[in-house]
Amino acid sequence: MDKINSQSSCIWQICLLLTLCCAVLLLGLCCGAVKISPIRILEALSSFDSNSTASRIIIDTRLPRIILAGLSGMSLSLAGLAAQTLFRNPLASPYMLGVSNGSALGAVTGMLIGGLNSVSLTACGMAGGIISLILIKFLASRTGNFTGTILLLGIASNALFSALVSGILLFAGERLQGIVFWLMGGFWRASWAASGMLAFTAAGGFAAMLILAPAMNVLLLGDSTAISSGIKLRRLQLWLLLIVAILSAAVVSVAGVIGFIGLIVPHLARIVCGSELRKLVPACAAGGAILTIAADTVARSMFAPVEIPVGIITSLIGAPILVWLILVKARGDLWQ
Repeated sequence: MDKINSQSSCIWQICLLLTLCCAVLLLGLCCGAVKISPIRILEALSSFDSNSTASRIIIDTRLPRIILAGLSGMSLSLAGLAAQTLFRNPLASPYMLGVSNGSALGAVTGMLIGGLNSVSLTACGMAGGIISLILIKFLASRTGNFTGTILLLGIASNALFSALVSGILLFAGERLQGIVFWLMGGFWRASWAASGMLAFTAAGGFAAMLILAPAMNVLLLGDSTAISSGIKLRRLQLWLLLIVAILSAAVVSVAGVIGFIGLIVPHLARIVCGSELRKLVPACAAGGAILTIAADTVARSMFAPVEIPVGIITSLIGAPILVWLILVKARGDLWQ
């Protein structure tokens, strides 16, 4: 009976999250510099008319942007959940590994070169993230404490890549404003190509975490427990490291640095669905998409036509939530 009740509760929770996701998606399509009614949105989605301004705004501009925002939030929240499991630290975030700053360095270098399209800039960002991951993994594998070394190397590489990005800004010239705005995080460069690329990495990360969820549950109990349960610890750690790195690098390469999503969404999802990873993975994916789409809608609608970087909105939302979580959970366990 308890198992049936648990499954029923999980289904209702997932349905609620999917309903909220659809609601913020519709709100995002309606809001912006040009307000569009839900009826006109349905008409545009059902029959695209190239001569209709509303259809062009929805199909060519808002829909790919909202999809990209949702996929970015999904990726960051899953990467945050994987990082918190890998380090067994409830305050871990996907940006702790230094891969995000490596990806930012690659993208900023591409912007400084100039003449590159959005796909090429995304490739530069991904290349920077992958190179930093290879470097960190190579150095960490030469020590006995894999996760501890990864964490320290992440801190060091974050500082190094951040310094290099700051140095590049000195030579940005007329591109300075665009690069700084991009570093704050945003989806104004959204396209169907970028959404397709991110959909591929997000779907792969989601599927991998669902498969790894039972082993991740055991990993949270400690290395010795995981090993005694027959789990290949180093292989699991490498998979989680790869998931965090690829998902965070993919988001940074298309949208810049967007903070707090990967840190707070897993905790909010635990409040709704509990700490069991098979429930937590889809809850994190939906929650990250909801929060990021909502933040992007606020960013482009609050002072339209002027747009605020999404990273500012997520920080303004995320910082108070994090403080609240810490204060509420101070008397207990932040994992629960």
